[in-house]
Amino acid sequence: MNTTPDGLRIIHLMAEDCHPDVPNGVVRTALHLASAQACLGHDVRVLRHDALCDQERAVALTRRAKLAGRMRKATCRISRSIRDAVVEARPDFVHLHSIHIPENVGIASALVKAGIPYCITVNGGLSRVARGRSRLRKWAFRTLWEQQYLDAAAFVHAVSPHEQTELHEYGVRVPIVCAPNGVDVRALPARDTQQGLRSRIPALQGRRVFLFVGRLDPNQKGLDLLIQAFADARLDDAVLVMAGPDWKHGRGALEALTARCGVSNHVVFVGPVQGAKHADTIAASDVFVHTSRWEGVPLAVLEAAAWRTPCMLTPAADPWNQFGPGGGAVIVQPTVASIAEGLREMSAMSRDRLRDMGTRAHGVVTKAFTWGNSAARLVSAYREFASSASRIEVA
Repeated sequence: MNTTPDGLRIIHLMAEDCHPDVPNGVVRTALHLASAQACLGHDVRVLRHDALCDQERAVALTRRAKLAGRMRKATCRISRSIRDAVVEARPDFVHLHSIHIPENVGIASALVKAGIPYCITVNGGLSRVARGRSRLRKWAFRTLWEQQYLDAAAFVHAVSPHEQTELHEYGVRVPIVCAPNGVDVRALPARDTQQGLRSRIPALQGRRVFLFVGRLDPNQKGLDLLIQAFADARLDDAVLVMAGPDWKHGRGALEALTARCGVSNHVVFVGPVQGAKHADTIAASDVFVHTSRWEGVPLAVLEAAAWRTPCMLTPAADPWNQFGPGGGAVIVQPTVASIAEGLREMSAMSRDRLRDMGTRAHGVVTKAFTWGNSAARLVSAYREFASSASRIEVA
């Protein structure tokens, strides 16, 4: 890797396919973070376990020419072991993304032996609710490998104070650095007028549009609660749009639930939306809803707020407690009754009131959630904790 004056050589490594348009929050946050660090003057590479990410697509993430000159292609071949490629690159720091990934444990072992420090972003994977899923398998993995993997990290990255608390509860013993996800307002595509999507979907005409964007995971995203609440709210002049990729047959389960609740004519599934299509979908909505039971810091919420869209959120979707106090969102609890009450409240709001909330949501994002601030915080942590990283051998 090439060294820039006062810059660090940083590798971000993940298991998933990594390009800016992938409908995966973990991948997108890693790419945003890497791009912001490159803009700070660091030598940044983004790799997945089996190959280097497409650099052209990674650069396109921010649409700024200066990034192209600072993010450098790796020279490793796809056939070469990613473990060897990372060690041979001799980075100053490696940032691993996600938890419960066996390949990450193997890579961490090689990093420790080579004296290369690393950190881990867990992306909500150690929340109380997430830990309760596949409990026995996760306990065995932790006992055999993952605890050493955590203990040998220079630090663990939490995206919210709540996640930081949960990491302490889980037994993370290394330092925990808290830095939120962010949004690059300047890089977001321009929104079309509301008439774009509304003209293509007749069911939206003349109705208040509540919109969810994200993967269709009924459990984590609370979409089962949202549909039941929408039915209970009895909003004849409203429609709920659900945009996002299917996840473990979640869409089919949700469509069946809408039928059982008798709201099939008021709930529209539009599939994944990205780029300009994402912007136009947001533009067609009156209220953005995110009713998660647990989260990190959801990018979909930050992007909707950046586009000046008023929000209805559960506390998990506002983990820094910024949008509610900032007047950009109505906060509801992850229960059918509370969500239904929130839907009724926002359905009754005037358009002027909604516009004011959208403006306030935009203000919260531009003040509290920028990738530049989070990138600088983590670079500072790389420098601070690199020399004190444990040399515990990872199995």
